[in-house]
Amino acid sequence: MHQEKKNHTIIIILLAAFLASACGCSSLFSYLKEKRDRNYQEGISLYENKEYGKAKKKFETVVSIDPEYKKARTYLNRTTAYLNRLEKRQKLEEQKKLREIKRRYDAAVVMTKRSKYEEALAIFLEIYKEEPYYEDIQDLMDICREKLAWKYEKMMKKAEDLARKKEHLAAYSTAQNARKYNPEGREAESLMNEIERELDKKIKPMKSNAEKLYARKNFEAAKSVLKKALAVKPWDDEIPAMIARCDRMIGINDQFNDAMNYYRKKDYYTAYLKMQSVNRQEPGYRNCEAHIEALKNLLGRNINTYYSSGLKHYEQNNFQAAIGEWNKVLTIDPNHEKARYYRERAAAKLDMQKSLAQ
Repeated sequence: MHQEKKNHTIIIILLAAFLASACGCSSLFSYLKEKRDRNYQEGISLYENKEYGKAKKKFETVVSIDPEYKKARTYLNRTTAYLNRLEKRQKLEEQKKLREIKRRYDAAVVMTKRSKYEEALAIFLEIYKEEPYYEDIQDLMDICREKLAWKYEKMMKKAEDLARKKEHLAAYSTAQNARKYNPEGREAESLMNEIERELDKKIKPMKSNAEKLYARKNFEAAKSVLKKALAVKPWDDEIPAMIARCDRMIGINDQFNDAMNYYRKKDYYTAYLKMQSVNRQEPGYRNCEAHIEALKNLLGRNINTYYSSGLKHYEQNNFQAAIGEWNKVLTIDPNHEKARYYRERAAAKLDMQKSLAQ
């Protein structure tokens, strides 16, 4: 009976092997190997960036494809152990946080009983930001605010006086602080809205000027104008986003200039890669597509040199260097079949070297 079952298993394996061969076993193997290696490298990158949850999923995929992949299993065990420790630590920290909140809450309750409403309100407000529904926190804040109504009136008089003197930022800040004593206070809201309108009038032409400079690709000047506008109204929502746009284009422009420097040094391959990066981020920037085409034509003359250099490294068992040379060939001409064939062979041999070194 046991022998019959064994024979049956052998027949199934042979049949599966035959079917796999008939359906293109080599292409299936290549696909799984590529998927395994890609997930492993992505997992390592995530692991090094301390993104352990995402890394764990990548290593799980690798192990599901190749259960004998020792390094992947090692990293899977490490990420699993780390995430378990992290979960325990988070629970302990949450308990510690709640104990600390209770300690501060109890202290603030004592302050309230001793009529130290200012100090108590400050603590209750901190707790409210962390745990809005903690105990009777809102009722206790209302008690403190009722006792500190005079504080709101005093601060609003100061804010209005500052506004009359055109000291808008100080007036806005004072009115904003007054609201902690009376969040529903209409006087504070009205004054803050008035200051908002006044400051918007000041920064509107500055924003418009910055947009014009941006359109002319004068990103540094646009950023300088926007920083001045932000000094006028620091809480404006649009200005930081506009500055970020300028910073992005300043970075792209720097990359373009870097590519041109490599071009002038006749390092056409590096210039080509950098120019491609610029075009991916900002298609057509400073006519970079024409530069890419010109560089590609220049590099076309070096394809045979890169290909031959790859063969030389391959024969010396320097597979990493060989792959680097054939990558250059395939970057210039993705349809170069010989370079693709030998790169795959070099990659397979490099994998074998690494496996033996484990």
